[in-house]
Amino acid sequence: MSEANTVADFQTRISKIGPRLQAGIARSEADARLAESSVTELHRAGLYKLWWPEELGGPGFSLYEAVEVVEALAYEESTSAWNLAIGTIHSGFAGAYLTDDDERGVFATSPVIAGQLAPLGRASLATGGMRVSGQWSFGSGMYHSNWVLGGAMLTDGDRKLGPVVFVAPKTD
Repeated sequence: MSEANTVADFQTRISKIGPRLQAGIARSEADARLAESSVTELHRAGLYKLWWPEELGGPGFSLYEAVEVVEALAYEESTSAWNLAIGTIHSGFAGAYLTDDDERGVFATSPVIAGQLAPLGRASLATGGMRVSGQWSFGSGMYHSNWVLGGAMLTDGDRKLGPVVFVAPKTD
């Protein structure tokens, strides 16, 4: 079944799940992260597709339209809104930077992507891609993500080639 993808459609979905998201507030507070029941509700309502590219199943919203949806969710339950905004805007970044083949692989997994774009890591060219290492200071939404997006400085020996963005399974 195809979902309608207008701002009003997303707002209707939010109003339907709002009471269940509000019921998860105490659990979110106790766990210091968004309640798993709320994450499930966001997935079921298709809200994690908010900033996905249209060609990958997203609604194709402008920035203004996407923010309208997040705002509607914030009126229902603010922790869910923050986690949705983080988890889906990183998906939009991934969709913008990945190759077509990589996009198909990542987006086939219904990604929730967390991370940080600042090039705090180190990257070097390796067979089939890059080898990335480093430490990043935070990654909002990381607990519920299945992919990580980050920034690193690509080097060749002692020579800096410039910043790069990477996307990797969280398990890696």
